[in-house]
Amino acid sequence: MEAVHIGDHLQELLEERGITEPEFVNKMGIAENISKSLLKGKEHVTEELAKILEDVFSIPHTFWLGLQKLYDKN
Repeated sequence: MEAVHIGDHLQELLEERGITEPEFVNKMGIAENISKSLLKGKEHVTEELAKILEDVFSIPHTFWLGLQKLYDKN
C-alpha cells in the first residue's frame, strides 16, 4: 500500500466539510505559503503543524504525525 501525503488527506477533508482553501489558510493561522504547501504535499508535518491541524479539524495531532511517519517510510 502506497502512503499518501497529508495534503491529499487534507484536500478530502476540506471537500467533505465544505471548507475552501482560503478558509483553511485562515483557520490555520500561519503563513499562507506554509498552509498552501501543506495542501500541495510539499510541507512536512511537524509537531507544531500537527497541533494546529488538531485544533482546526478536531482530529488528534498524533493522527497527523502518524500519517507523516507512514509517508516518510515510503
